[in-house]
Amino acid sequence: AGLVTKRRELWAMGGWNHLSVQAESDPAARTALDSMVTAIREIDRTFSVFDPLSALSQMNTTGALSIPVDSPLLLDAIDASLEHARAFAGAFDPTVEPLMRRWGFRDDQRVASMTARPSSVRDWDYRMIACDGQNARVLRESASVMLDTGGWAKGLSAERAALAAVRTGAVSAQ
Repeated sequence: AGLVTKRRELWAMGGWNHLSVQAESDPAARTALDSMVTAIREIDRTFSVFDPLSALSQMNTTGALSIPVDSPLLLDAIDASLEHARAFAGAFDPTVEPLMRRWGFRDDQRVASMTARPSSVRDWDYRMIACDGQNARVLRESASVMLDTGGWAKGLSAERAALAAVRTGAVSAQ
């Protein structure tokens, strides 16, 4: 009783984020929403495949096979996603960015035919990439292997945003 609910929509990571908080006052709710936006934008700056300046986009477009990764968060997330790919025998594969591009998911949000011709180059397979945590590097067999953060970075941003809202006074956040 007496809680204030505030909502906001935010375009980030290639889609709409619908944010909602409950707090004991209007200023507390606004502060909590602002903290959620800050947390989501931080993840977006690191993981977005839509922003050519994000750390992940820079990694995807470099021609190097051994890529230094300055962000411990990015390196940990890549390592965790590869662990999940191995655990599920590739049913979850974070290296599908070449397919996403080929199928048209990166062309102004238009979806091309799923029967698009396959590449003549083997360009996606979680077994073609590895994390070297000790040396803060990602190693890949081919420069055409690229990561898509679709699900895992969005989940991370939702978790970080909710925690940020609660830390700044929200009673609940989603």
